[in-house]
Amino acid sequence: MQSKHEGIVLSILVLGTLMGALDTTIVLLALPSMTEGLNSNLGETIWVILIYLLVIAVTTMQFGRLGDLFGRSKAFNLGFAVFTLGSAFCGFA
Repeated sequence: MQSKHEGIVLSILVLGTLMGALDTTIVLLALPSMTEGLNSNLGETIWVILIYLLVIAVTTMQFGRLGDLFGRSKAFNLGFAVFTLGSAFCGFA
């Protein structure tokens, strides 16, 4: 019974990591289209990636503190929900 629970937890953690990597890859693939659509150069458009990484760095620290206060599971679930909603909004934009 214990191993089934551990497998589910591991699957959820791998899914969260995969979503983060996939999100970054999608933005990288969209950079040429964004550069052309915004009539800018790649040097200006690369700021999209830099801001994305900055937001990840800042929110990682914030969710670490939330994990200390309310528990790691609740902080992970909240972060997963916020990330999923944010990715969905970006996908529909």
